[in-house]
Amino acid sequence: MFLLRRLFYLLLLIGCLILISFAFLWKNFVYTPLSLSKSEIIYVAPGSSIFSVANMLDSKGILQRPKMLIFFAHLLHQEKKLKAGEYKVDPGTTPKELLSKIVQGKVLLRHFTIVEGWTLKQVYAAINGNQYLSHTINQLMPIEISKKIGFNGENFEGYLYPDTYLFARGVADVIIIKKAFLSMQKNLTKLWPTRAQGLPYNDPYSALIVASLIEKETAQPSERSKVAGVIVRRLQKKMLLQIDAAVIYGLGSDYTGKITWEDLKKDTPFNTYLHPGLPPTPIAMPSLPSIIAALHPEAGTALFYVGRGDGTHEFTVSLDQHHAAIRKYHVGHLAPDDNDSKLPLRKDYIPWFGELNGYQLNLLLGLPSETGKVNDSEN
Repeated sequence: MFLLRRLFYLLLLIGCLILISFAFLWKNFVYTPLSLSKSEIIYVAPGSSIFSVANMLDSKGILQRPKMLIFFAHLLHQEKKLKAGEYKVDPGTTPKELLSKIVQGKVLLRHFTIVEGWTLKQVYAAINGNQYLSHTINQLMPIEISKKIGFNGENFEGYLYPDTYLFARGVADVIIIKKAFLSMQKNLTKLWPTRAQGLPYNDPYSALIVASLIEKETAQPSERSKVAGVIVRRLQKKMLLQIDAAVIYGLGSDYTGKITWEDLKKDTPFNTYLHPGLPPTPIAMPSLPSIIAALHPEAGTALFYVGRGDGTHEFTVSLDQHHAAIRKYHVGHLAPDDNDSKLPLRKDYIPWFGELNGYQLNLLLGLPSETGKVNDSEN
């Protein structure tokens, strides 16, 4: 009986020592920072088990005792609660903190930026080039994409709000598009009631089109409302808008990087040298300042503007003033055309003149004029 009692206490002591040793090892493992000298990004694939996660961490040199992590997860009944995604593991992170992060799904968020002035084509190109998104839109028709984002139509050019959107790896690309669409819709709905009175817009969509024209016409914040004013006044006077950016958009892949006289004669729906009023859709994704400018154009009398060559524009009231500005900022840079004695300009070089007759062109260049009269209309 005495021997049995001694054996019992001996086994109890051994058991206690084992438990104490295990507790020490356990505490040492759970609360000891992982072997990291710099931040690492790990990816937990959908359906991953605690075994595969532990082995992955071991293979990367992040975790030294994968079996301890497996045991810990089972002990806490968390082995089946792992969330797929990317996780950033910083130096100083403990196994306990890492497991908690994966169980709670505190995934790393990636960034996707829609740049002000981008076209829908450029947005799609950026999406297709993003390795962290799940690509689905390439398999969808435009009308199907529209339905998924809630747009009533097929072409939602201009309707994606330029901003930076956060997403977790593996998110479908159409989710980003929907976020951008809803954001633009929200901003338009909010700003439309604040618009100035008397604008020639039938609806918020018209304002969006004008905002896109402003976005492509000037990069100067101080000029946005000025450009808006010119566009609005030309619309009110039934003048052709004659906006090169719209023509370029209509040319699509035919645009070579330099607009020509022939380009201005191509009959596309976006050729504002040929068709009155606004183009049928926006030509880019406008920024918030451009939208505000479209809704609050600067009052004035200017009907023309021409680039100074430094990113800013000269705004003028009359055609004569406009032509003088062209002579000042551009004519000195034009190349002579030896094949045309009547037109001392290279015809494919400059689009700002519009369809000028010989008298108008010579007057513009400050050359001896032919007999005739200048019609004071838009250039």
